[in-house]
Amino acid sequence: MALKIDDREVPAPAIGHWKQALDELPEAVLQSVARALPKLQEGFRPGKVPPPALRARTKALLDSQPGLPEALRGVLQAAGLQGGLVCVLSQTALEYRAGAWADVYGRLALASAMLLDDRAPVREAGFRRLLAWGGEEADTLAVARAREDLADAFAPFLKHLRFLRGPSEGEVNAKITPTAPAAATAPAPARAPRSSRERELLLALREERKRSSRAERESRTAQRERDALRAQLEATTAARLAAETALAQVRSDLQATEARIDELVRQGVQAQLDERLRPWLAPSEALLHDVRTLVDDGVVAQAESLLRHQSEVDRREGLRSALVAELHRAQAALAEVLRAQVDALNPLPQLPEMAQRLRAHAAALQSRLDAASAFPPCPAPTGPAAGEIATVIPQGPLARLHQILAASPTLDALAALRRQLQAAESLSLLTAEELTRAYGLLHDAAGRLYDRSAMAAGVTRLPAPDARAFPLQALQRGLADRQNCVMVVDGHNVLHLLPTIFRPYYDQRDQPMANARKALSDRLLHLVARFPTLHVELWFDGPAQDTRTLSDRVRLHFSGGSGSDRADRAIVAHVRHLMAPGPDVRWPGRDRPVATGSAHPGQGEVQRVFVVTGDGDIRHESVALGASALLPVELGILLQ
Repeated sequence: MALKIDDREVPAPAIGHWKQALDELPEAVLQSVARALPKLQEGFRPGKVPPPALRARTKALLDSQPGLPEALRGVLQAAGLQGGLVCVLSQTALEYRAGAWADVYGRLALASAMLLDDRAPVREAGFRRLLAWGGEEADTLAVARAREDLADAFAPFLKHLRFLRGPSEGEVNAKITPTAPAAATAPAPARAPRSSRERELLLALREERKRSSRAERESRTAQRERDALRAQLEATTAARLAAETALAQVRSDLQATEARIDELVRQGVQAQLDERLRPWLAPSEALLHDVRTLVDDGVVAQAESLLRHQSEVDRREGLRSALVAELHRAQAALAEVLRAQVDALNPLPQLPEMAQRLRAHAAALQSRLDAASAFPPCPAPTGPAAGEIATVIPQGPLARLHQILAASPTLDALAALRRQLQAAESLSLLTAEELTRAYGLLHDAAGRLYDRSAMAAGVTRLPAPDARAFPLQALQRGLADRQNCVMVVDGHNVLHLLPTIFRPYYDQRDQPMANARKALSDRLLHLVARFPTLHVELWFDGPAQDTRTLSDRVRLHFSGGSGSDRADRAIVAHVRHLMAPGPDVRWPGRDRPVATGSAHPGQGEVQRVFVVTGDGDIRHESVALGASALLPVELGILLQ
């Protein structure tokens, strides 16, 4: 906070000059300032502030106060030129020989004293001098000239004031007779009576002597107190050092004790573990030997070497994903060229040739993709199985899948093929349309295989399909048997992974828009209407946690919270709640209780949980909890 006089900031040189004057003040004067300003004695007993601290606090007022306190102003006036020079000079006298006054008494000292004057014009002149001052003072020659100038200018005034000082020593000596006898015989002159002015000056001198004596006594008292405080401070410092040394020793002992206790606890725990685990040590050592034998077998190392070799081959010949991306670019460019041919009013003659080149490039890429199919080669189907699949796919990976499905006679082979499709989906080896058709073919083949097995066995009902290998068939069988099935749907994941259904609701960046949620909700409502024992829990990310009931068997959830995977955590927590054993709960719109978790006698009907997501983490955690994992593509088969 800047110090101001007349709403103007005091320049830093003037404040520095005043601080220097405060350093030279007697301690008694500082104590008088402290009595006038109680703030300076905070934290100390009244009148017992140490002089160094009092001096530092007094100087700090010049930096922290917006205005100059009156008591401090009076002290600065008495300590500087203000009390002895500026206050007795008129404004005209100051301006008459302004430069000479500044050279003789100091330019900074005179300007700083003018700022403390009671007259506004004098203070204004002091500000002007400080602003024009460049930091230099007059040299010796300039000071001598200024003294002569002031002596000549004010000689008449000093002559009239000479009677106040009395006769000078020269005048007194001139009045004495040079002959000793005459002086001895001359009678002593009578002492003239003192004038009123002399009496006043004498009284003022006596008062000043009293104040000086009082100040000396206060100074001696303050010095004694300072010495006592210094001794007390030294004793306190020594005690503090001793206490710190003792504390450091105590801390060191405590750390050593804690370390000893930790070591004893570790030894005790180790001894108890050795005692309890001794019966299992021999089998564990045998198991460790077997594990080391398996580790030393070298199969993993051979697999890693083979993968490194495969990566080298991939660097030379490329990857299927790169070919798929290039094929998509070529198809998009061909579509743009064809659109330009139709829409342009004056199409360029190069457009037909470019369209032909793009077709040839796309055909070459498709051929290369067909040759490097994601599915292993298999022999062409023979026998009755070859004629059971009516769909004819002339080329591409789906043609190879068609052959594999026709030649796969067992459910285990179909389960392995489903795992291969999941791997191809995670590596983006197939387009969304190809994945949809591939899972549709796999679903049809599994259904035909179950029906053929039932007819061959001569029974009307087979055990339910394996929910881990064929979750879609297990869901359909459960709904056909009117079992309670709960479908937990990862909404955003389904919208992203089913572009064949929800592409009309994508924006220009191929991201689902807001109306995509309503489209998915409507399709799930239609699906629930077809199956009376199906319940749907639809989850979306959302800034606020919320649950809405769309129908008596469809509920919409918003996860709330923060983070990119907040819905993922909420879905897993909801599946854990559904799979946990507990009391019967009632679904909205149902009168019969539905048991959560595993079925127990008398606990109600069995509830089967199917989680629909393409997220591997959610799928694995849900399967570990006992639920079945359904891929979004398989849900798309039910929604179409």
